[in-house]
Amino acid sequence: MNSLHSSLLLIFSYRCVLLQCANIEIISDRIHYPAHVSFSFLMLRLQNQQISNQTKRKCSTCSSLLLRIHNQRIRDAWNRHMEYIRKTCLNLFLYFILLLIFQCPNRIYNAWKGPFPMSLNQFRNHLEMNYNPIDYKSFFFQSEYIQIELGKNVINQSTKNTLRVFYGHHSYGKLLYTFNRVQEPTIDTQDMTLFVKFASHEQSYSQKRYSYHFQSFNINTLRCIVEQLAISSTEFMRWPEKSIYIERIEQIYNKNPEVFNRKVIRKCGILIGYLYRPRNEYVYPADSYEYHQFSKHVRVFDASSSYIPYMSYVLVGLFIYFLLVFVVHLIRDNIYLIYQSRSTIHPSIQKQMTESNINSLENLDNLLLNTTYENNHYDRLFIVRGKYLIMFMIDLHENNEEILRRFYENPPLTIIPIDMITSVRKNCIMLDDDNYSRWIDFPIRSYSSRFDPSDWLHRRLMILSDEYRYTYVTFSA
Repeated sequence: MNSLHSSLLLIFSYRCVLLQCANIEIISDRIHYPAHVSFSFLMLRLQNQQISNQTKRKCSTCSSLLLRIHNQRIRDAWNRHMEYIRKTCLNLFLYFILLLIFQCPNRIYNAWKGPFPMSLNQFRNHLEMNYNPIDYKSFFFQSEYIQIELGKNVINQSTKNTLRVFYGHHSYGKLLYTFNRVQEPTIDTQDMTLFVKFASHEQSYSQKRYSYHFQSFNINTLRCIVEQLAISSTEFMRWPEKSIYIERIEQIYNKNPEVFNRKVIRKCGILIGYLYRPRNEYVYPADSYEYHQFSKHVRVFDASSSYIPYMSYVLVGLFIYFLLVFVVHLIRDNIYLIYQSRSTIHPSIQKQMTESNINSLENLDNLLLNTTYENNHYDRLFIVRGKYLIMFMIDLHENNEEILRRFYENPPLTIIPIDMITSVRKNCIMLDDDNYSRWIDFPIRSYSSRFDPSDWLHRRLMILSDEYRYTYVTFSA
């Protein structure tokens, strides 16, 4: 008997904690129960409290769940970001290799910086390099748009040896270009024939002023030029400085480029253009009305038109455009990652917490951890403060990446004032939101046969909510 009284005294020393867990308000400090009733009653409450404590210890906090979703979202965003960088860099690299193969940067470089003056010996080496189509040096910045001085009477101007290209039929078509052969001893290249392509005098190119670097010409070439411009030899032979030749030539050229091009270029062998290998180019000899095609040993120096690599400009422009788009996406994605890394709480959850007077995630965690056993249904539905239902659409312990991804945009929990609940159905909760009816589906927990949120929530609301109880009784009557 003394043993029994001692046990009762020990249990009563913890009565406040036990009765608080059972939501019982103690009106008086002196309550007398029969010994066997008191003991049984208090042992039952102690058992419930132990179960509740075990639930709290097992319960993963809401903040840890939101952090796992947040971290998974950041990891996925980072992986997508890195994959985009890898693929884009690879594509840009392959694009750049293609630009090098087609010599686009080199041609734009020549268009901007050319023409490059070249001596006859340098031109011979250039011709040899151009003859080799797989020379690796052609991929880099090499002189392609060049200025050369072949010398006086080096270009064969006889009508008999001139090849022609017409627009339309040769008998009545307009003459477009002529091909004049360079005398054989001039270019000492084995198995190589060089032609110079000129625009006909009918073409507008003949009126073009070419950007000659006259200062790079030798004195013999300058004297050949002034001779063709009808300056007497007695006059220019008295000129002591090379600069005087250049000054007089530029004055005449600026005044009348058409006369200069017609009289000087072929005669003195001063050319501006680029070298190429003719393919599928058909010409008419002067003594024949049948077209011929150039052999593979022929090279053509094109002095007929301006050096404007349109296709290279387009391809390099597209490369720059894709590069800028990549940089913009890179900056945008980095800003997005920085912004996302700062915010762990979904905006919808933050709004619900504010409306429920829950100041922070820590406060929300404490409310969930301190929820009594009666108000906690399998850690998925919680009734806190006797006023709010917190319903989790995902298990608090969930670590599966695929499941976490479902809640990147959709909030994993919903906070519902119990006064808004009008009825509880098998699969959903019916709400009255400012006279607008809507429903929220219950979460699914397939691996637990005892998980029945509708029955549990109905029973709790019948106890906690006068409004729900009145509505249920009224419509059930």
